[in-house]
Amino acid sequence: MKCINNILKCVFIIVSIMIFAGIIWSLWFVANFHGDTYGKSEAYVINLNTKKDSRIVASSDIVNFLFAFQNSHPQYRLININSKGEKYHYFSDKIENRREQYMVFFYFEDVDMTFSCITEVTSRNNSLIKLYAVNKGTIFRHWERVNNYKEISRKTNKKIKKKFETEILDNLGVKWRYKRFWD
Repeated sequence: MKCINNILKCVFIIVSIMIFAGIIWSLWFVANFHGDTYGKSEAYVINLNTKKDSRIVASSDIVNFLFAFQNSHPQYRLININSKGEKYHYFSDKIENRREQYMVFFYFEDVDMTFSCITEVTSRNNSLIKLYAVNKGTIFRHWERVNNYKEISRKTNKKIKKKFETEILDNLGVKWRYKRFWD
């Protein structure tokens, strides 16, 4: 009888450990393969709130603000050529299956890289610009996601974020800060 109790205790402990390991593995799998791909982006809060008319900021307001910035700083425009051979300013796209999120592009000629950003408004009415990915050149072939160290080295990642902060965010004419988890 004592031997059977010991065996049942061991089986219970082994099964408990296996269930716990299965739960941990499931959470890891979901976080790495089924999570929000935009979640690792470097998020910045810009002070775009319109307090004077107390209206809520929309993601399209951020897009319009960034478009005006690119009009006054044409060196960051992404110029593409359409099928007719005409040049056009490729600025933004609405992200499918995402409510009120737009992808905005900045081109840095000195390093021949295109930066992809996502505009979003948080539930607390904070305007966000998320630095999402970079691509070499103007033809989109191989995006490397920011803060994803499997795709981009830590050193390069740091340089990219610093370049974006100093050349774009510092020149927007509004205050900006890093997004905190409670934003």
